[in-house]
Amino acid sequence: MKVIPLGLQCSVPEGIRQANLREYSYPFDWLWSPSKTTYKILHILINDGIEDALVYMTTGYTYYRYLGNERYKSVNNITENQMNRNSGLGNTHFTINDYYKNKLKTRLKRLLTDILSSENILFVYADAANSYLNYHLDDVEYGVDATKYLLKYIN
Repeated sequence: MKVIPLGLQCSVPEGIRQANLREYSYPFDWLWSPSKTTYKILHILINDGIEDALVYMTTGYTYYRYLGNERYKSVNNITENQMNRNSGLGNTHFTINDYYKNKLKTRLKRLLTDILSSENILFVYADAANSYLNYHLDDVEYGVDATKYLLKYIN
């Protein structure tokens, strides 16, 4: 059985790694990915393909400054925090460049191959315990409605 992290944050792939269940990296590793965004990316990946999912995941970013307690504020200068306010997809560990896009494309291919295989998969998604701990960009909370979208994953 494969164990595949889907978000919301870095703690999911890290927990899978610490449990010795991590086989390799997937596209949602080390990103902020709200459940609604993860669902949309999976939908694009399965229905429209790897290239469209890659474009969705790597465009529309602006820079943010980390304020603490999972809160970020947009700024007009380059920072290590690249976030997409429309989707809530956040990247705080990688610079979005050609190297990262190639790495992400490999991870998207791997995920699609695994989804289309006959192997059993356990998808893991972790959300914050309460609203205060959820991920915020400019006071917009992105960790909402997780259960609603997680149930859609089943279909």
